[in-house]
Amino acid sequence: GQGRDDRAKLVQADALTYEPSGVFDVIVFNEILYYHDDPAGVAVRLSQYLGSDGILAVSMMRTIRTRAIWRRLQRRFAALDETTVSNGGLCWVCKVLAPRERAAN
Repeated sequence: GQGRDDRAKLVQADALTYEPSGVFDVIVFNEILYYHDDPAGVAVRLSQYLGSDGILAVSMMRTIRTRAIWRRLQRRFAALDETTVSNGGLCWVCKVLAPRERAAN
């Protein structure tokens, strides 16, 4: 089989213009936030489409710029889990985030 699960739906879209018609359990930002002028703003805008227990999964290569982005994200989101992955001299930070107001409950 192809590992198909009718309960799951994958949507790929432009983070700046996408207007979902529903809510999501998980929104994944895999190596894309640092391409935007306002990375935290993109995450905040799309996080409004998370369900009540929804999370963001964010992965970014560790750089000076992404350290600043993580600090901005930290103001709006709580890290529920995180890990660091290294390959030679490169390093990626991967975090599971939830909106702060919900994570506090």
